[in-house]
Amino acid sequence: MPIETFNLVLQKSYLLTPTIKHFVFAKEDNSFINFNPGQFVTFMLPTDTGLAKRRSYSLANMTDADSINTMELAASYIKGGIASELLFNLEPGAKIITSGPFGRLVIQEPVEETQRYILVATGTGITPYRSMLHNLLQRINTNKNFSVEVCFGTRTKQDTLYKDDFLEFSKKHENLNFSVYYSRENFESNNQESFEHKGYVQNTFDRLQVNPDRDIVYLCGNPNMIDDSFKALQEKGFSFKNVKREKYFSSN
Repeated sequence: MPIETFNLVLQKSYLLTPTIKHFVFAKEDNSFINFNPGQFVTFMLPTDTGLAKRRSYSLANMTDADSINTMELAASYIKGGIASELLFNLEPGAKIITSGPFGRLVIQEPVEETQRYILVATGTGITPYRSMLHNLLQRINTNKNFSVEVCFGTRTKQDTLYKDDFLEFSKKHENLNFSVYYSRENFESNNQESFEHKGYVQNTFDRLQVNPDRDIVYLCGNPNMIDDSFKALQEKGFSFKNVKREKYFSSN
């Protein structure tokens, strides 16, 4: 897939959590660009020094189309961060030089014995999985033995991203399940939903009884989570061929 450079124009933005915004951009020339769900684009953000800050963001578009002319993404705010300060203060109509799409955290063609995808994320690492939903449902609908588990790890309920989107899909399709793990949430009696769990998202591997002979695991988000998860999966017999990883690093 060719790499393009183009201008994006901000259409709108809104808060998903106290520190994360959802952005909707459109290509300035309204032309379409091919992309695979799970890929990201790179922004060249201008600074006072004249040198652009390069920052990459996964696309969050929920579509079954293989080309798009609008791009949705989520970005975290980092206090004092040059790039995040600039991005969070953009007004509709602002333009950003962009290149892409890039990335290999895309849906792989399953081998014959694959029965389940387990998509694990923390923070904005959930974003590429949102873009994969329609494609994953196509696979579920064509193979009754295939299922998907989306497992999101975060601190508290207010930090949960795109919960309604994933829950809506999971309620309509019994072979697509969504779960959230809270590391710092204090549940009161009777206020814990069936999809909610206490602890770290890595706990999902034991709950789901992962099996390297039939599962493919995707890991996206905090590097510590990814390293801990991969180590735990290796102890269960997984290798590089059935674990896909993409680390998100905080940068200013």
